[in-house]
Amino acid sequence: MRRPDIAEKNRPTPTRPASTVLPCVAPRLRAATTACILPLMLGACASLNLGHSGGVTQSISRPAPGALPSREAAPRDIASLINDGATRTERGPRAALAGQTLSASQHNLEGAAAGERGDLVGAMRHFDRAIALSPDYYQAYSNRALAHVRGGNLRAARADFDRALNISPRYLAALTGRGKLNLHEGRLAAADADFTQAIRANKRDGLAWFNRGLARQKRGRHVAAIADFRKAAALHNERAEPHLRIGDSQMALAQPHDAMISYDKAVQRNRRSAGVLVKRAAAAEALKLDHQAAMDYRRALRISPTNSAAKRGLRRTLKRV
Repeated sequence: MRRPDIAEKNRPTPTRPASTVLPCVAPRLRAATTACILPLMLGACASLNLGHSGGVTQSISRPAPGALPSREAAPRDIASLINDGATRTERGPRAALAGQTLSASQHNLEGAAAGERGDLVGAMRHFDRAIALSPDYYQAYSNRALAHVRGGNLRAARADFDRALNISPRYLAALTGRGKLNLHEGRLAAADADFTQAIRANKRDGLAWFNRGLARQKRGRHVAAIADFRKAAALHNERAEPHLRIGDSQMALAQPHDAMISYDKAVQRNRRSAGVLVKRAAAAEALKLDHQAAMDYRRALRISPTNSAAKRGLRRTLKRV
């Protein structure tokens, strides 16, 4: 568990992030920030790492701010939508001792520790106390919002994200959290606005560019989505996901040749994803390259023998070759 290094024991001010993070289910990509939230230990991060199959569970690690999500399938629970927006700071000592009167900062730390142990009730109690001691403690509101997400109370989560952003409108963790909540609930224009604010706060936040691309892609704004995914790819060129999403939008725009190039880039960055091979095969089919499509479908089935799209695609192409 990584926690911020809190030297003072006094009440935090809204201009000094003093929040804590728990382990999050997403791979680590380093980037600079000081903001952090309480990622929940549920589900997977939004979108995909082409090295995984389409499930929703990942190993525990901590993403850096701006890190791209790491899962091929879209997330299937709201907690997973928040996880990949988590940011982190360096590990620091917990200031609280048994029997000691705790400051707001210490309650926030103890709330994170309780969440790490799976004690959601205890985590909520500490975040409530942190906020009671310091009503402008926006990091605690953001942490409590994620605890509400884990408890399934999305309305309360939204209210706490709103409170955090009313106090600190450029707080990246809350912008990301609320944006992902909006994305999950289909409030695509609101999600676009939140991620746009996150980009204005930190133009090198690859996750914000990527997530805004997702919102725009879902709205059918494929040209704008491609521009955002390309920005995310430039910031994290080693990742396959932006290239895959670019290919998806190019297919939607009836540009299979360009999509093939994008899917090639995705495959080069991760050769063990059945999903991206199936997508590249579909682009090859659109270009009437049935032999290449059949090869990709076969490769996909070697990786994931139960992949139904690959099975159907292979049967379809073999009829024509």
